[in-house]
Amino acid sequence: MEIVSLYSFQRNMDDLPKLLIIFIEVVFSCPYSFDPDARTRHTMWTSVIGGYFFWLPPFASTQIQVQRFLSIPMISRVRR
Repeated sequence: MEIVSLYSFQRNMDDLPKLLIIFIEVVFSCPYSFDPDARTRHTMWTSVIGGYFFWLPPFASTQIQVQRFLSIPMISRVRR
């Protein structure tokens, strides 16, 4: 495997196809990992857990919403 810096590609855009070929080789040479170790990056488990917490705020309550609700002294004062 060849290590390529992005700086070299900024100087010479003719090497862009070479960068794409290296990218494709790296992506398709590593099958998706099911390693349960939390320290391993880019596994199925880290994707599921990370995706869940990325999806959660738009469809559930956030800490800001809970704090705003708990800071209300009386609901009757808010309704005025």
